Amino acid sequence: MTNIVDIRVAPDMRYELVYNGTSQKLIVDGIAEGGHLEYCMYTDLPPTDVKKYSKSIPTAIDAGTYAIAYITVADKDGFVSDNIVRTLKSYILKANNFLLIEPKTHDFVYDDEYHELCERIRCSAGDVKYYINGESNTYDNPPMKSAPGSYQIWFSVSETDNYYGIDNTYIGTSVISRTSTCFDKKPEAVSGLRFTGFEQTLCTDGIVKWGGTIRYAVRTPGNYPDDDKEYSEELPKAMYPGEYEVWYRMYNEQGFVITTDYAADGINENQFYVNSRCLPVHIDRAETAYIKKPSAANKLVYDGKKKTLAIQGQVKWNGRVKYSPAYKDGEMIPSLVTYSETLPKATDAGEYRFRFIPCDEDGNAISSKIALDGL
Repeated sequence: MTNIVDIRVAPDMRYELVYNGTSQKLIVDGIAEGGHLEYCMYTDLPPTDVKKYSKSIPTAIDAGTYAIAYITVADKDGFVSDNIVRTLKSYILKANNFLLIEPKTHDFVYDDEYHELCERIRCSAGDVKYYINGESNTYDNPPMKSAPGSYQIWFSVSETDNYYGIDNTYIGTSVISRTSTCFDKKPEAVSGLRFTGFEQTLCTDGIVKWGGTIRYAVRTPGNYPDDDKEYSEELPKAMYPGEYEVWYRMYNEQGFVITTDYAADGINENQFYVNSRCLPVHIDRAETAYIKKPSAANKLVYDGKKKTLAIQGQVKWNGRVKYSPAYKDGEMIPSLVTYSETLPKATDAGEYRFRFIPCDEDGNAISSKIALDGL
């Protein structure tokens, strides 16, 4: 007896299939009386060649839409009444993208180095893009910054064949704080300076972090160096007694002024001349202008010849002593214009006086502003 093959339960798509990286059956097998169903996946048109069909249930891995054709095939005693090729569709949906590591931001203290502001995003699939709020450009890797500031970090992940993308998502805010100091060692005023006749260094050199430098300028109080060209990396020097102010600025390795945005003790751009950037230095007068002061000659006795009344003195700084002519009490004190390097002399017996002044190597009188015992 021959039975007509009859489809009792038609095959149907499997619902709620979602990509999971493994092979999944796309349909639920149908039931045919007097035979069975065979299947074939296709792209354009259902195949007419029965050899392309199989009892195996079609499977797929990737997300997408799949077209499946099926035919009835008779068993040994069965008979197929028609040769219709039937079709149905099945779907594997894309999976939601998920993060493998919870992203977080990092905070730093400024150290002139570039740092990644956040963790690297690790997700199921897709290309990650990073954004900093307020910037138009995107980053393929965690954004890196050096300058102090507050940075809001966002990211997105592109959609792939099997995963949905992730729209702009806020990670957090990364803060780079200014450092407390830009110095490894601050410049210091040299104390105890006295006039020596030579230029003297007014301060010790400082050391700036991160390969930076310090530039100096020296002025008298109230006179500010208002041009960057007035500053030099050479340590400031001065010769003469008085009050001085050493101004200094800190520069990074690229030659830019280190401001208070980067270091608490940096330069305040809105108030450039601040007391913390100025070192007061004092050069005092020399205690004496003499190496050896002139003195009166002793035990002189009249013999009718001129006698030298003074013992020669020595002045510092290649200077010389000038003497007045000898005079007696009651006589007019000689004018300065009469002073010379000639030692005072006299012939007659009596009590004499003479005056003397220290002079520099050019013969000019050394002022009391230079030495306490100056003119």
